[in-house]
Amino acid sequence: MNIRVVISYFDAKIGPMVFYFYPEEPPLDDLLSKNIPGLMDQNINQSFFTFSLDPFHTLNYSFEIDSPRPNWARGRKESLLISIVIDEHLSQETEQVVINLCGEFIENTHLDGDLYAAFHLNDMARHSKTDKELILKKNSIIREMIQELYWATVEETKEKPEEEELNILLNLDHVSETLQLLRRAPKPYEETKKWFEKKFPKENFDEMIETLKKMRFINIVVVDGTVKYIYFFKKTLMKEILFREMS
Repeated sequence: MNIRVVISYFDAKIGPMVFYFYPEEPPLDDLLSKNIPGLMDQNINQSFFTFSLDPFHTLNYSFEIDSPRPNWARGRKESLLISIVIDEHLSQETEQVVINLCGEFIENTHLDGDLYAAFHLNDMARHSKTDKELILKKNSIIREMIQELYWATVEETKEKPEEEELNILLNLDHVSETLQLLRRAPKPYEETKKWFEKKFPKENFDEMIETLKKMRFINIVVVDGTVKYIYFFKKTLMKEILFREMS
């Protein structure tokens, strides 16, 4: 299965356009680069929809982020479209997991109040030196977020670990209690580490976090370039196991 993540953007001068895609090689197919941005015209409000561009199948999520600077964006909103492009249809269950990943990606875009700047590379010349630095910094961040979404999608569309393996992991007290803490809301990394080391002094926090990250239970995101946050991925199978013990 081939997967590509594409983010499209409405440019006030150019109109809908592909802003970035990952993997970056090979170049995006002409069919996709010409047709995906046009899907923004069909779904202005935040919504999910699928669209087939034979031989490709796309899962799309349209959304907006605030753009508070006057004259930077139409209506002070950046209109965006995140698209997962695959060359085969997914099962209904797997598709729902990918939809959830897109939803989490969109939630993360709203955490950074300056992320709107990322989408103004095309008009860098009219901005001050400070704004140019902001644009480049936020552009790097949105690219990292797209890459993370790609790898999360690749992992989710692979064959899942056996439920028995998940049960073994989740039956460990330090793992299950950490996940229950994280599922309530994103937590600062260092704050969570202090809580963990006080509660489970014999366990290794960093090793556990790496394990959970590799298994796509959590994600680590840096906000404003300084503070690391831990996010809980809403995995269907994990939720069934985790909440079975809590219900």
